[in-house]
Amino acid sequence: MNTPSTDLQPRSMTRRLTAILWPSFLCAGVATMVLFAVVDPVELHAISFPDWHLSRMAGYSIGFFMFWAVTAASSYATWLLLRRRALINRKQT
Repeated sequence: MNTPSTDLQPRSMTRRLTAILWPSFLCAGVATMVLFAVVDPVELHAISFPDWHLSRMAGYSIGFFMFWAVTAASSYATWLLLRRRALINRKQT
């Protein structure tokens, strides 16, 4: 007998977003600390975009959100690859 399992039930959007954004937030925090322990955002700003006027805090913020976007994309790709085949096939029919 083929009964639906609770594992095959779709998860709520909040749980999906939490599973993607929370680990990527933590990784972005660590990556930001590692990068800016070695590189000063003002020096990085002078090398990359000398015409822009950004403060040190803006450099930290931009770096963090860039890392968060990249790690969220990585977490999302992992989530896509780990979805169960039954869920994917059920949506196609």
